[in-house]
Amino acid sequence: MARTRAAEIAREATRRELLGAALEVFGDKGYASTTISDIVGAAGVTQGTFYLYFKNKENIFSELLNEYRTLMISGLLNTDFTAVKTRKDWLKMADRVAVFLVDHIETHGTFMRLFIAEAETIGSKFSEESYAFADGVIQEIGRMLSHGIRMGLLRKVDVETVALSAFGALKEAVRQSCFQDPSIEPEEIIPRVIRSLARLVLK
Repeated sequence: MARTRAAEIAREATRRELLGAALEVFGDKGYASTTISDIVGAAGVTQGTFYLYFKNKENIFSELLNEYRTLMISGLLNTDFTAVKTRKDWLKMADRVAVFLVDHIETHGTFMRLFIAEAETIGSKFSEESYAFADGVIQEIGRMLSHGIRMGLLRKVDVETVALSAFGALKEAVRQSCFQDPSIEPEEIIPRVIRSLARLVLK
């Protein structure tokens, strides 16, 4: 039993090493230019070991995208709604979301840019992951809006439409922070956009 558990831990450690190496190499070279040889070289394992865990380059990149989506959504909108009872609470929550997102761009900016560039390219193999990411964020925004309406803090709006619009504005703010004029700092544009969106729906 102990030997089986040790083997499981070792397998998971190798898998995590491959994912970490892939993240580093994809970030440095981009998806198209990265090879499996690059990944196994960075991880210090053989190609045979790679194929024990992943089918191909697309498979390991998809796994990274899925992990990134979980990390982003859980952190971006992980809010205790029971604490949001007043207008001030609502705006504080918006500010916390902004702080998380700015910090996230600083710590995960390379992969965020890679995600946007690869997952949203016309004809991309990763459009499904992109749609799942968008749906997850939109659902969480909708949950926030529904809570605000129930608490009497927000105007009665079409939650689905407003959540979709808010996601679009947030996505554009992130895109500008990641790709546009380098003089545009995330801490300047993102808090302003999120605070504006939060105020827009208040009664």
